[in-house]
Amino acid sequence: MKSRLLSGGALLLAVALTSGAAGGAEGPALQPLTIFMVQWRGHTPTDDGFRDYLASENVPVRYVLVNADRKVEALPEIVAKIKAAKPDLVYAWGLAATEGIVGTLDSVATTPGHYVTDIPVVGCTVADPVTSGLSPSWQTSGRNFTGVSHVPPVAVQVNAMKVYDDLKSLAVLYNPTEQSPMTALVELRQLAAKEGFRLEEFPIPLDSKGKPDAAALPDLITKIATRKPTFMYMGPDSFLAVHRHIVTQEANRQGLPTFGAAEVFIREAPGLVGLVSRYYNVGQYCAFKAKEILVNKRHPKDIPFDTLKRFSYIVNKSTTRKLKYYPPLSIINFIEIVEGD
Repeated sequence: MKSRLLSGGALLLAVALTSGAAGGAEGPALQPLTIFMVQWRGHTPTDDGFRDYLASENVPVRYVLVNADRKVEALPEIVAKIKAAKPDLVYAWGLAATEGIVGTLDSVATTPGHYVTDIPVVGCTVADPVTSGLSPSWQTSGRNFTGVSHVPPVAVQVNAMKVYDDLKSLAVLYNPTEQSPMTALVELRQLAAKEGFRLEEFPIPLDSKGKPDAAALPDLITKIATRKPTFMYMGPDSFLAVHRHIVTQEANRQGLPTFGAAEVFIREAPGLVGLVSRYYNVGQYCAFKAKEILVNKRHPKDIPFDTLKRFSYIVNKSTTRKLKYYPPLSIINFIEIVEGD
């Protein structure tokens, strides 16, 4: 390792009214629109970016907030509520919630009644709609669905690791029950074989109910630390995001550098470094697509599923000091220094 100097519980249902001045560039006053906002693990800055964008565009919206609280079993009930309410659009946060609402291409073909098919759905923070089976391509879903990926391409993330240090080995900590981290892992395997770095995989053990066991994290991270990887990678993983403090604090205690694919690992926890899309900006881009559907009357299948065009390379200042693992001077001008919790 090189050292360089640095110059809930139950289903929650709530209704909120967001007012926006009607009229403006669109001409006649808009009638209030209803958007079902389906959260997976409670409030995130993505929600704020979504609301703020539509308010800034003078689109009056009535929001129905539903929190699945990371419970897949809650999603059929949410689908039933959406069908009964018949909102103008559904905002779904994360792959699990989005998949539960729109279904994969295979599942909706066999059991269409289990999913929302006749109401536009915008999936926010869905890592890869194609690999996860939600869409046949990034260009079009072919159905009433579009969205935004919050994850920079895995190859770009690997390049970001390489500019920080010589990437000789990468340890991947992941929840094997989530599709998004599994998708990233497949790409990392291909890149490791192509580019010649060692890839080691560390799935989080499951408890008696088949859920990832948070209590197993400290011992697993200790095991990873003994392998002395260049970085421990934390991908687009909701379970790790929820337990980000346990993961990053234990990694720091073990002297283990971490690289995150989501800003919460570095900005809201003491992870070391990451190449990320800001959740707030992702929410704004999702809202732009929602406006295209609701105001400009574009069909979701005609709106490509894509990522932001620019990403943030963020480094946690306090963690660099703790680990004595500083970014090279060559990248100082384009990184963002933060103080994570």
